[in-house]
Amino acid sequence: MFYSTSILVIGLYLLLMSLGGYVIRLYGGTWGRIVQLVFFAGAGVVLASLVASSALRRRLQVFLAKHFYRNKYDYRVEWLRFIDTLSSPEEGIEVRANAVRSIAQIIGSPAGLLYLRAESGEYQPVSAWPAGGDPRAASR
Repeated sequence: MFYSTSILVIGLYLLLMSLGGYVIRLYGGTWGRIVQLVFFAGAGVVLASLVASSALRRRLQVFLAKHFYRNKYDYRVEWLRFIDTLSSPEEGIEVRANAVRSIAQIIGSPAGLLYLRAESGEYQPVSAWPAGGDPRAASR
């Protein structure tokens, strides 16, 4: 996307530059050829400096990333919602169930289970969300 947009912008710039040169040649009179030559030299220098500018390149990349690439999630918003859910649990919900609820909200899941490794090495469900679900029943 970046290179395609860069080539398109450079092409439009060259098109406008040639149109400007044509207008100068058409209405320039006796000095038209000299003014046209100075115009093209100046426009070429401006184009070269714009292409070589790393700051302009970074700005174009940021602009394209913000406006033309759609992310599935806005991670800042999701992170703030996750923190808010963890820091303000509903009445009667234990910490583990609240953690499951926080993750379930991010991925849009209606329910979730938290498995922990027991001393025997097996993973066993220890918490479920929504509250009221039996985590041991899910493992059967």
